[in-house]
Amino acid sequence: MQRTGPGINWLIGSILLTLLILSAALVNGFISSARLADSLDHQEKTRLIRNYLEDGQLQLAHEQKAQVSWDDAFLAVGSGYDLDWADAYFGTYLWSNFKHGRLFLVRPDGVPIAVWRDGKRTALSRISDLQAEMPTLVEEINTNARLLDAPTSFLTLQDTRWPAAANGRPIARWAGRVISFEGKPALLAATSILPDAKFGLLTKTPNFLISVRPIDSVLLARMQEMLQLDGLEVRRELPSGAEKASVPITTTRHGRQIGHLVWNAQRPGAAIIKTTSPLLIALISYCMAAMLLVGMIFRRVRMTARELSASQAQAVHVALHDPMSDLPNRTNFQQALSVLLLDLAESQEDEGVIIAYIDIDRFKDVNDTLGHQAGDDLICLAAERLRLVLQPSDMLARFGGDEFVIMRRQNRVRGAISQIGATVMAAFQVPFTVMGHELDVTASCGIAWSPNHGTTVGELLRNADIALYQAKARGRGRWRAFTPDMDENLRARREIELELRRAIVENQLEMVYQPIFAARTGQISSLEALVRWHHPRLGIIAPDIFVPIAEQTGQMRMLGSWIMERVFEDQRYWPGVRTAINLSPVEITHSDFVARVAEMVDNRLVDPRKITFEITEGVLLDHSEKVLGILSALHALGFRIALDDFGTGYSSLSYLRRFEFDDIKIDRSFVRNIDRDPQAFHILKAIVGLGSSLGMNVVAEGVETESQNQRVTDAGCHNIQGFFHSQPVSRSEAIRLLGGKAGRARGLLRRAA
Repeated sequence: MQRTGPGINWLIGSILLTLLILSAALVNGFISSARLADSLDHQEKTRLIRNYLEDGQLQLAHEQKAQVSWDDAFLAVGSGYDLDWADAYFGTYLWSNFKHGRLFLVRPDGVPIAVWRDGKRTALSRISDLQAEMPTLVEEINTNARLLDAPTSFLTLQDTRWPAAANGRPIARWAGRVISFEGKPALLAATSILPDAKFGLLTKTPNFLISVRPIDSVLLARMQEMLQLDGLEVRRELPSGAEKASVPITTTRHGRQIGHLVWNAQRPGAAIIKTTSPLLIALISYCMAAMLLVGMIFRRVRMTARELSASQAQAVHVALHDPMSDLPNRTNFQQALSVLLLDLAESQEDEGVIIAYIDIDRFKDVNDTLGHQAGDDLICLAAERLRLVLQPSDMLARFGGDEFVIMRRQNRVRGAISQIGATVMAAFQVPFTVMGHELDVTASCGIAWSPNHGTTVGELLRNADIALYQAKARGRGRWRAFTPDMDENLRARREIELELRRAIVENQLEMVYQPIFAARTGQISSLEALVRWHHPRLGIIAPDIFVPIAEQTGQMRMLGSWIMERVFEDQRYWPGVRTAINLSPVEITHSDFVARVAEMVDNRLVDPRKITFEITEGVLLDHSEKVLGILSALHALGFRIALDDFGTGYSSLSYLRRFEFDDIKIDRSFVRNIDRDPQAFHILKAIVGLGSSLGMNVVAEGVETESQNQRVTDAGCHNIQGFFHSQPVSRSEAIRLLGGKAGRARGLLRRAA
């Protein structure tokens, strides 16, 4: 027994020592695993952050490309110096749409031409922060090191060989980097300015555009959401303490450290230790359960590894999907489309890809009336409905806001165009139930397809977007397939947009006045002011062309002010006769409209009682309460208010009840057949009776024949307007005619016409 005691003690000691060593080894192993998990997590976050900053530079270049890669841009600033053009299409556009806060237009040799800050051109001294970067930046962008598309050939220019696509289209060179700008880290992208149709314009290295976007709170918030980093911020100095993780921000050119990206460390390893420590204590305390404990620990390790893997997969998913609808985002869609186009280029089949660009009509009205939550709900419902009606192989993405895009790989593309357009329209035929409200919402859709309308991501998306614009211009709630003339129409529209601004400033516009006659006496009772534009190069441009463009491009306030100023000035030549001015829906709903009108009255010393503002029912449809309040304010100032084109809408009678109009102008559609259709005469007579009973002056528009004139007079209309009596005349002619005897005015005007 005495001999066995030491053996047993040795055995027990050996077992205890073995268990102790095993426990210590396990404890050490878990600590090392925790540190490794922390290290791997930090490495992955670092990789995602650096990729995000690289992608941010490329995104800046692609945002620039929409403005710098077209003929107008090249002619204006690619080889020239039209800075007024650049103000509108570089400074204002890139700031308004993409928040490019700092823009620099630079010659190929690095000499600055112009600088913009927050959309406004500033002094060239603003480029001082880029002086150190400029030599290598010029060297990089003047080579073929980085291109926005893959070249298939090269163009021989005066000073370089320029990469080009198969059709001869020059491909944009670009450069990107991380820099220190105004003492803060920032992303920079520079892109060459090129023609997109008239390739022959490119004869030598063109100017290029630099965009600088600071790594600010907006960019950090987006990065934090996409990469799932909590408390992400930029600091100059490295933070202390284990609760923070960081990645140094270094400049691309010199690798100089200019700050740190800091976020709240997740420390998955600490979570492992915290979770498994009770098991380790149990292992040491209960040696008999050692093997079971080891099994549990390893099981826990495997679970933790799977959780880390799932977390990484989730981060990738978030980076490529829209968080609201869970649809693929723009980056995901463009990557998939790029891969598909490469596949189609190698395919021998008669295949193509269809791109359908969708935009919800009047989505802003939903946000304004029901709130942003309702808008978000509508986006999700629309996404779900589109998912249900599309083919399983289709890709549906959300580009942001109310924009969706569909991609479909298709044999015999042309036969599927109308089918996909009809499918999209059908998805919006049934009302949406949003926050207890039934909303009749429509959508517009533009469709383009390869290879007919492009073989690159940019070409297809741009052409589908052009078709979408045409669908909206045709009245919304419809789809349009892209045609080459649409691009020409868009260019013509852009030309009119630019020329209109110049026409207003240079007084190319002219006011003419069409007389309105008292039915009983034949005397001129008032004039209607009409704007005309005779362009020195483009010729006569009709108001129904340039006024909608002014409304859509933010020029209506300036155009409307010009018209009112001119009419108020002309009114002084005929103080005894009223003048009517047509108001645009965009103009009247502007926040300072009433104040501007009141100021003009004071400046021009005009009598408001001699001015009539004409509005159509369409002005009231979208914002009736707001517009009625504005009309009441104009009434209070002394102006007369007329309801124009009465009878063409469904709500005309309700507006007569809600507002005391001074005049109603019966639409010409009621007059056109009045001499042949007895029913039209009775309807006209009823409208006149209604207006008279409400104390309103009734004007018949569009009277072109003697019989029409007699019938509207018989119906009781108070005033008559139309070519039968007079076409619009110039100011000088109106002064001459109004200066004669009133009783002879009609005959004089008819002879003048």
